[in-house]
Formats: sequence, structure tokens, C-alpha cells
Amino acid sequence: MKLVRARESIRGGGSPWPSGWLFRLTFELSDSELQVRIGTWTIRRVPYRDIREIELPKGAWVRWHVGVIERWVNFSADRCIIIRRRSRFLGMEKMMVINPPLREDFVSRLRTKMISSPTD
Repeated sequence: MKLVRARESIRGGGSPWPSGWLFRLTFELSDSELQVRIGTWTIRRVPYRDIREIELPKGAWVRWHVGVIERWVNFSADRCIIIRRRSRFLGMEKMMVINPPLREDFVSRLRTKMISSPTD
């Protein structure tokens, strides 16, 4: 399990987590889906066939948007990726924001998986 040592609070109260550890999100590409994980637990799955577009924003990634946005980012929002999905929620666009460590490499592998994945 990948763990990141939490910083002590500025107020001197320490971390609210037991023994001062926080979990880190990881992003993995399987044969058929993008997976968001905490340690060995998969907490979110997005099939490649549901991904419509991948965007690599420059600068601030938070902007006005009408729709459903899932934010799966670690402590820093640098190197984020915006994934626009084909499925909709009550007619609104669904998006997902993630920030894997090697953004360009991850996007390249994700696009390759999207092309090679079977469509229904």
C-alpha cells in the first residue's frame, strides 16, 4: 500500500489520522477500464468505451462547468487530466479530473488502450 506521511498541523494538533498517515490515490489502466485505487482497493472504474475526450489543461484546471465533475486528485492539482465521458447524468455532461504522476505518459497509454479496447 502506498502511503504518504502527513504533515503536522500548523496549530500543533497533529494529523487527524491515526499515526499521521494518509492514503494516496493511484490510477491504473487495465485491459478494459481506467481504475482509481486507494492501495489495493478499486474505488472507481471507467470503461474505455465511455471516454469521449481527454484534455490536458494548462494553468488553472478549475473552471466553470455545468454538469457532474468527479475529482480524484491527490494533494496537488498539478499535472491534471480532464476526462470527458460519453454517458450523461440528467442530460448534463459527466467529467472526471485525475492527476497521475507522469501525465503525458499516462495519457499516451490511455489513448492506446481506448483505441484497442473492444466497443459494444
